[in-house]
Amino acid sequence: MQRLVRNMQWQTRLNTPLSRPVYFARLVLMNSTLREIFLVLCLPLILVATALFSATDDEWFAALVARGQMAFVSSRGFMLSDATITGASPRLTHQIREQLAAFGAADGVLGSVAQIRQELLTIAAVDDIVIQVRGDSHLLIDVREKTPTFIWYTDGRYYLIDDAGNRLMSISERYSHPDLFLIAGAGANGHVDEALAIYSHSQQLTQMIRGLVRVGERRWDIMLDRGRIIMLPEQDPLGALTLLEAFDDVNGLVNLYLAVIDLRNSGQIVVRKHGDQ
Repeated sequence: MQRLVRNMQWQTRLNTPLSRPVYFARLVLMNSTLREIFLVLCLPLILVATALFSATDDEWFAALVARGQMAFVSSRGFMLSDATITGASPRLTHQIREQLAAFGAADGVLGSVAQIRQELLTIAAVDDIVIQVRGDSHLLIDVREKTPTFIWYTDGRYYLIDDAGNRLMSISERYSHPDLFLIAGAGANGHVDEALAIYSHSQQLTQMIRGLVRVGERRWDIMLDRGRIIMLPEQDPLGALTLLEAFDDVNGLVNLYLAVIDLRNSGQIVVRKHGDQ
């Protein structure tokens, strides 16, 4: 009799209609497609929620929030309201703001942080750049600017160039950067290593140099103070300067009031006074 009662109870339980939550849960678990969707979409949310409610480490929680924020802002565009730019000269700061304005001019929306950084790295004077986001639309832009080596004068304009001869930006006048050496002439930026070697060859001579002029894209003229010129040969200009210095130690040639010291012929020094033809 007891066995019959237990069988009747079990049969009654099997015939009881399932509740909707249980029915849908069984449906999800039995269907492979629905089961995969559940695992991909819902399970991570459940795990994160569980971790958040059970977290006791404030530093871990703050790091989790920060990572989530960075992932969020790095994958979306920005309606730019303002940008704080540090590490750049006023001229470069202006260029960066113009680039940002042009980049978002179509619809007022800038790209992701990675896209903005790549766009700003196209500016010649920018060596590296770090971008952070404050709020939804304020960018913090930290710039490492390339260091100019020379001022290059060509086609009536002055340019700052780096040690590879690349133009960084134009400037209005030579004396806006009095600490930089001056070179001039077509193609002069392609020979900055040689120009720097000439400037550094002699400390006494360097103090007199006002600039180097590339002549015929083949050789250099050294422009000294008081309008004097040293004409260097196409080949081995440093050797010619060494010869001049050896001669000058005995005769004091460089300090004489001469118009031209011509070193173009190997092993020879030809001088011309002012007024000579």
